[in-house]
Amino acid sequence: MRPQKLKIAFIIWLLFPLLQRQWAMLLHQAYHFLVVEEEFRMRQRNQRRIMLMLFRQMSQNAPQRRRAWVWPRPRNWFRSLLANPALNFLWKEHFRVTHETFDYLCDLVRVNLQKQHTRFQDPVSVEERVGLSLWRLATGNSYRSCGLQFGLGKSTTKIICSEFEQAIFNLKNCFIKFPLTTQQIWNKMDEFEESYGIPQIMGAIDGCHIEINVPPDNHEDYFNRKQHYSVNLQGIVDANLKFIHATVGYPGSIHDAQVLIRLSGLYDIAQNEQILSGPTCNINGIETRPLLAGDSAYPLTSWLVKPYPERGCLTPGKRKFNLKLSTLRCVVERAFGMLKGRWRIALKKVEQKTSTLKKTVLAACVLHNICIERGDLYDTDNSDSDDSSDDDTNGRIGIETGNDIREALKDYVRDNL
Repeated sequence: MRPQKLKIAFIIWLLFPLLQRQWAMLLHQAYHFLVVEEEFRMRQRNQRRIMLMLFRQMSQNAPQRRRAWVWPRPRNWFRSLLANPALNFLWKEHFRVTHETFDYLCDLVRVNLQKQHTRFQDPVSVEERVGLSLWRLATGNSYRSCGLQFGLGKSTTKIICSEFEQAIFNLKNCFIKFPLTTQQIWNKMDEFEESYGIPQIMGAIDGCHIEINVPPDNHEDYFNRKQHYSVNLQGIVDANLKFIHATVGYPGSIHDAQVLIRLSGLYDIAQNEQILSGPTCNINGIETRPLLAGDSAYPLTSWLVKPYPERGCLTPGKRKFNLKLSTLRCVVERAFGMLKGRWRIALKKVEQKTSTLKKTVLAACVLHNICIERGDLYDTDNSDSDDSSDDDTNGRIGIETGNDIREALKDYVRDNL
């Protein structure tokens, strides 16, 4: 029995290293399989993660599918107003123009605003586009609230208003015309002399502020002396309250004189006698060019006259001249008041970018002139006296000329008015 056990133990002793080696090989193969499988799974997870990221990126860059082509909104009230002559009395109240002026504006911009019919839907008509744009200019409301009045979305409203303002802005040189020929200048001067008695005055110049939101860049330049952010509108107005020159967009902190001298370009061409050079008139022995009338913020030149400075020692003749000149110069303040009273986009804080504001305000100036030319007046008690009167001397150039011309005009007023 013992030899048999010894034989079995000897066989086990011989086979144990072989079995141990085989077991180690099996364990190694199993471990290798597990490592390879884990790497494969990790590679698959990474591939799925990368594909998911690529899909998300592609879905973000791709245009989103519309939930609807157009949402149903009520649009019948304007169409009823347009088609019913009995409601013509409402035009002036809502759109600041008569129905006849509205039709005239539609004909002016029809080529620019007419859109093509498609299989999807009919385009917004020119009349609705003009009505929507006038509504926004007249109320100063946001694009969203204006669009709701006409059954249109915010983005559509913004595009329509921008296209209308651009079309009107392109007509600027047709309706805001600075007199250049001798006959045109005589006509302007005759209108002022007939109304106010002072000769050689061709226009009145002043500036006003258009309030804006805080600009993203250089916002401190737009913070004006009235403690809000604005841009400057400089205008020259004739005796009929029409703008003959308008420029807008300069930061509100800039003085009126600096807008004229350094930014608007008007000062240099007038000094070089490219404009306002003639016809001249001899007033009390002084050859006098056509003149602009400004307040004390502006420099006294051979082509711009302003009142005598109020220092408590004015002679009766100088006081009378100041009174007459101030009465004449009020035409530009009345023009600003009419502009802001009719087109309240220029009265309220303008909720749009500064870069597009110039087009909007000048379009309102063009519409202002169109309405006056057509006799379409708008009664308003809004005055703009708070926007003028930069009567300090900041920003004015040092040496002023034209004192002899002002003296001659003062003597003329004293002897004839």
